[in-house]
Amino acid sequence: MSTWDRILHRIGATPTRALMERFGGRRLYIPARIPADHPLREILAPQACDLLCREWGSSILHVPRLGSLGQREERKQAILDALAAGAPIASVAARFGVSERWVYQIAHEAQRSLFSQEDAP
Repeated sequence: MSTWDRILHRIGATPTRALMERFGGRRLYIPARIPADHPLREILAPQACDLLCREWGSSILHVPRLGSLGQREERKQAILDALAAGAPIASVAARFGVSERWVYQIAHEAQRSLFSQEDAP
């Protein structure tokens, strides 16, 4: 699961969308404590700010652009479909405009998810 998938899961879709609208395409430093006059306080509820500090405080996050939020799962599935059809990693990455590393990560996550479902009772 990517950092932004975890953030989405932890703080919810609306706050995550607000972060992407305001900071998308840029790096965002999450301080260990968010001061009252910080831009994050303008767009997030206090609970979301506190959670970001606890989980990602003193970190720099690369904020994806908003358009990627709705398209991410569809693109992941399309990448998995291309891999299942036998397309090489490099050509899949080029076709979807992503890095080869990200294609490997998607494939790894899918395998891990598949095996964890098989292990479930």
